[in-house]
Amino acid sequence: MHDRRPAPMPRAPADLAALAQALGSVLVGADPVPWGDAEATVRLTLGDGWVVAARRLTGADALERAWVVAARADRFAAAGIDVPHPVAVHALRDGTTWLVSPWRSGAVGAASLVGGRETHRLAAAMGSLARRIAAVDATGLVPDRAWADRDRLAIAAHGWLADLALDDADALRTSIGRTIEELRASWTDDPPWDLVVAHGDFAPINVLVGPDDALTVLDLHDLAIAPRLFDVAWWGWVVRYHHPEAWEVGWRDLVVAAGLERTGALDTACERIGLIRCLERAARAEDAPTQARWVDRLRTTAAC
Repeated sequence: MHDRRPAPMPRAPADLAALAQALGSVLVGADPVPWGDAEATVRLTLGDGWVVAARRLTGADALERAWVVAARADRFAAAGIDVPHPVAVHALRDGTTWLVSPWRSGAVGAASLVGGRETHRLAAAMGSLARRIAAVDATGLVPDRAWADRDRLAIAAHGWLADLALDDADALRTSIGRTIEELRASWTDDPPWDLVVAHGDFAPINVLVGPDDALTVLDLHDLAIAPRLFDVAWWGWVVRYHHPEAWEVGWRDLVVAAGLERTGALDTACERIGLIRCLERAARAEDAPTQARWVDRLRTTAAC
């Protein structure tokens, strides 16, 4: 996901050594990755010279989720989208599940948000990528369909709002509640509201930029069925929140390359989607510190 800092070593060396042994090798080195995520990913160098990215998943459904991600990678690859395809899923004796894929080199997309030509190129490339992701066949691979229906989303969003403990409860709840209903009222059955596959965390931190600006897509854990606006809106929120100058430079490039027309109505719809997605991330946070960060972002976004 966006703006995540490199995580500390996610597991003790002995546990990483056990993973290396399960892969038929020995552990030579381990480093956190610059696109670290909530379920920490680590770069492993093995004794046979193989270098892999290993992502640790936890929870009772970890093994099932790992296989779903592997199946999603199959679908993306079949659609011609470059992904680090998982080559192994290992459930170790301690109950930890690891999703292992070959290490992919490249600069994280967020490094291109420096303004000027690099930002224009990244935004256009990611807009084109959003169009290709929208066409992926995700049948059977997206169990959560909260974003696939305006009424279902509104009910879910009001529930997310009710679940949060907010200091400035009255004013903030009223503002967010109004946005939820405005989004429901503006949602139609026509493009760009038609339902497609969405990456779910479509942000510059989740792509690697290789030679000739080719993009490798990272993190297929949040796939959604959602309006065509969804990935574009989330890219807009992430970049505008963390890199406002880059948003000014690249927003139109992204929208046009995604096959959309930039209008005031589109910008407003994207802002509403971004706010409600922040609300969802806050409500679904895995721990209190993460939720506090998302609530701060939610409050800042609602005040804009």
